[in-house]
Order: sequence, then C-alpha cells, then structure tokens
Amino acid sequence: PSSVRSWSASARRKPSARGIIVPPGDVNQLRGVFAELGYDTARIGADGLSVPRLFVSPLPEDLTSVRPAAARKKLFIPAILPQVLLVNEHVLASRKKSCSLSKTALRPGRWGGATANGSMRSKAGTASKMTTSPG
Repeated sequence: PSSVRSWSASARRKPSARGIIVPPGDVNQLRGVFAELGYDTARIGADGLSVPRLFVSPLPEDLTSVRPAAARKKLFIPAILPQVLLVNEHVLASRKKSCSLSKTALRPGRWGGATANGSMRSKAGTASKMTTSPG
C-alpha cells in the first residue's frame, strides 16, 4: 500500500552513521519495509546477502498481538538482529583495544609486566610479588 511506501521512504530519509533509522510504526508497516528491502533472515548469507543496517526503534506496539508466536518471531528477530550485530562490533573493537593494551603493558620489564622470575616490576624498576590479604 501507499502508506507503507511513504513510511519506508521516510525511513530511508533518516540515515545515520549507524544505518537507516526506522521510525515507529505498526507491524504491517514493518513487514512492508522488510519486503521492500528484501530483508529475510532465512536468506542471509545466501547469494551474498547480509543483514542491512536497519534500526527499528522502538518496536511496533502491536508486535505482541501477532499470533502465532512463530509469526511474531519472524518480525522480532530481523528487527533486533542489526542492533545485536552492532553491539557485537563494539564489543569486538573494545576487546581488540584491550588486548592491544594488555600486550603492551605486560611486556617483560615494562610497567605492569612480569619479569623473568615471575614477579611484577613497577615502572621504577622495583620488583614486588603479588599478594592477597585474607578477608
């Protein structure tokens, strides 16, 4: 319908650095956007198709009324999958940065790094053993 076309067209006019922000709508409008973009999680990976950077925020209020549950999942999963993947990208980037910092900090002889005998060396060069106090 034309309402779906105008709604999805307005969604396309709201690109961000993250992707396309889809404004609130109802379940039928969400189905229309997915259909128009050819977005079907069953086809992801086939023929080089990937998850579009399409961010539905907030989810349609009438999503809970969709029956049966399988039909609700068919809308819910594609709606949240791009957000899940975006968060995963952020986690991986943080992990990469943390690993890089750890490798730098734990080089033998550097501040925070272990020495050959297993003790920890401070920046000033003083060795100290790691201890824990009870309680």
